[in-house]
Amino acid sequence: MNHSPGHSRRISLLARILAAGDHLPLLGDLEEAYGDVRRHRGRLAAEHWYWSQVVRSVPPFLENHFRGAWGRLVNYLKSFGRIFLRQRLFSVINLVGLAIGIATCLLIFLFVADELSFDRFHKNRDRLFRVVQARFEGDTGRIASRSPYLPPALGPELKEYFPEIECQSRHMWADGVVSLGDRQFQETFHLVDKDFLRMFSFPLRRGDARTALANDSSLVLTRSLARKYFGGENPLGRGLTVTFGRETAEFMVTGVTENPPANSSITFDLLINIVNLPRATHDPHVLSNWQRWYFPLYVLLRPGLPAAAVERGMDPFVNRYFGEYVRHLREESNWTGDRSPFSFRLQNITDVYLDDRGVAPSVTLSVIAGLVLLVACINFMNIAIGAASGRSVEVGLRKVLGAHRRQLVVQFWGEAVLMSVAALGIGALLAGLLLTEFNALAEKSLSLWDFFRGTRWLAIPVITLLAGLVAGSYPALVMAAFRPVEVLKGSARVGGAGLLSRMLVTVQFVVSITLVITAIFLARQAEYLMETDLGYDPAGLVVILIQENDQAASEQLYARFREEVRAHSGVRGITASNREYGLFLPSTLLEADGRAIHYSFNRVDPDFIPTLGLKLAEGRNFSRELSSDERAVIVNECFLRQLGSSFAVGDFLGATGGEFPHGCRVIGVLEDRPFRSLRSEIEPVLLYIGRGFAPARDRFSRMLVRTDSRRFAETMKFLADAWRRVQPDKPFIHYVQDAAVADMYRREQRWSAILRHASVLSMVIAGLGIFGLTALTLSRRVKEIGIRKVLGASVARIIGSVLRDFVPVMVLANLIAGPVAWWILRFYLDDYPNRIALNFLVFLLVGLGSVLLAVLINLYLAVKAAWANPVESLRAE
Repeated sequence: MNHSPGHSRRISLLARILAAGDHLPLLGDLEEAYGDVRRHRGRLAAEHWYWSQVVRSVPPFLENHFRGAWGRLVNYLKSFGRIFLRQRLFSVINLVGLAIGIATCLLIFLFVADELSFDRFHKNRDRLFRVVQARFEGDTGRIASRSPYLPPALGPELKEYFPEIECQSRHMWADGVVSLGDRQFQETFHLVDKDFLRMFSFPLRRGDARTALANDSSLVLTRSLARKYFGGENPLGRGLTVTFGRETAEFMVTGVTENPPANSSITFDLLINIVNLPRATHDPHVLSNWQRWYFPLYVLLRPGLPAAAVERGMDPFVNRYFGEYVRHLREESNWTGDRSPFSFRLQNITDVYLDDRGVAPSVTLSVIAGLVLLVACINFMNIAIGAASGRSVEVGLRKVLGAHRRQLVVQFWGEAVLMSVAALGIGALLAGLLLTEFNALAEKSLSLWDFFRGTRWLAIPVITLLAGLVAGSYPALVMAAFRPVEVLKGSARVGGAGLLSRMLVTVQFVVSITLVITAIFLARQAEYLMETDLGYDPAGLVVILIQENDQAASEQLYARFREEVRAHSGVRGITASNREYGLFLPSTLLEADGRAIHYSFNRVDPDFIPTLGLKLAEGRNFSRELSSDERAVIVNECFLRQLGSSFAVGDFLGATGGEFPHGCRVIGVLEDRPFRSLRSEIEPVLLYIGRGFAPARDRFSRMLVRTDSRRFAETMKFLADAWRRVQPDKPFIHYVQDAAVADMYRREQRWSAILRHASVLSMVIAGLGIFGLTALTLSRRVKEIGIRKVLGASVARIIGSVLRDFVPVMVLANLIAGPVAWWILRFYLDDYPNRIALNFLVFLLVGLGSVLLAVLINLYLAVKAAWANPVESLRAE
């Protein structure tokens, strides 16, 4: 009887379904039955017969299927419980190891999920972009570098040029003082264009997003700042006095936003219209400037228009507005390509945070979590290997009684998953206990409730299932393949378990030792950065902010304050500068005698060098008595080297009477010391006391007071009182220099702490694994050890036979971990011009420590076994 292949497939499916139903007698040949119905009653009747059989068979099939599945689950739970109770020690070791691994994964998943969630709350995120400057490689045309800092005049022109752009908003910040009655608050103002709140999803609790920033005097507060100023009162329409330096203006509250969420790359407390920037910076032409590149710019495209449509028009725009700049770049870099060496590109708002911060933290932490979980899973596999000979008889009997390999695979993997589920409960509790410290290290405010945001909860079953599948892979795939005849005859080999377990222990300790070595060197690098001679002593150095935008006003304030405090016995010195020496200095380019020197500069007071304790290698310091020093500069040794060997102290940087700094004489040379982060090479630096680049660069923005550290609290109170006498209309804002310097190296301290915690956890898990594996091995050798003792073997020899199994493994792990850690550290430390040397002694000590740990664990168990009474172990024989 011939039927189509489709009929045969359907009959085969029906046979599998009907086979599950116990309400039918012998089915017989279904294909022949289908053919008989079709032959006698026709095709339609045969189809009706087929589908009626399917419908009638589904309920018993489902009932049987779920009844069988429930029975198997109960059976697996009973088996799991019996094994857990019979092997309590080894089960607890597996449980603790998996719990630590799962807790680590849960914490790091929260971190990575939070990193990836930045700026995704904006409703217009698909149309919202940051404009970035892109520099291209000359030979390939690929983007070599990107920068988000653009000229302030660019935004309105870009919107005018591209009809695809619906809105644009520049973003800048400035410090000012808010006065409300007799209360004063130093605040950071964020200056944006009027469409800012239309573009971004920062919902207003009060006010209208379309008009809240429409006027020059409009002011928008966050909810927390509104409560700080007005308590529970409605702030809309309330007036605030804002002071920028000597400029004072009246503003009116026109909106209150929700606080920006923690996963926003744009944060603010107070918004005003960017038309106020000239007043805030004391620069009337700041918004029309095309030369200074320091403004972030955001654009909102019209619906349905791709970013590529705008980017295609960027090169003509660049040629129109930046033609001279493009020609300069071509000459400077010998650019030979047809296209522009730079252009503008659009970066989606959801990519901004990771582009600025980098994906390295997320990738590194994910790798660390994976390694810790791997170490825990290896523990499970090692103990499964050790117990394999004991469970091989179970496998053989099950197979004799009819169990298929698939059923055994499901059973063993099911046991591992159940262990992983049990570990999840402990791991979640452990993660909750560690969350506060983890938040401090990661600088986050994460909560376990964050797992229930969106689909993040799926990570919990995925991590648990993954841990169970990896941990149970050996018993599921290897032990289930044992042949029952060989097992019951006692001739089955446990898959080379001795070699495999040693390999897994080696992998465990390679991971753990690598983490320990890396953590030690990163901690030493952080300490080195903190303790390196900076050329000055930041301890006891107090920095007081001068809140004046006008150059003359800043100088007058400094002069009054200096006279007020200099005679106090707790004040060892006082000076002033434009920017933060030791933290950040602005930079520019000097072209002299055919050389181009990129250097940083700072306008200072003549007492700057002695107050900070900087050392001169040549020449002299500035003098108040010499009017010629108004056209003098002091450079560092690096600057002098770049000027060439023919240049000497006393020479002019250029023609006498030329523009600053060309017409200035070099009167002194500072010893080369880092003037900012030790992550950077020592670069040329120039100090001056007269008039330099521009009023904004020449004003004093901070005073530096050298205090007597033994009387610090008393001196700080005196300085605060003196400030109120000299500047009663501005708050006293200060920071301590050594704390600011330490803050620069938080990244190094954070990573060393994270690796230190990870290495401790992995070592604990690996140590538990060795303890469990050794205990399991010795439990199988009880009779052997008893016989050896009866035959005269000494305790020392028995202990030596046990140690012989693990010492070579530890030596091999160190031989592998050493080069791996060295390569990782070289890769990481290459970013630091000022870095520690990789001391071989540290590698040796860590290696000896890991071997000692394994020896002590084995020694404890071996001594316990060796001193046991052989009569107890041999009584049954």
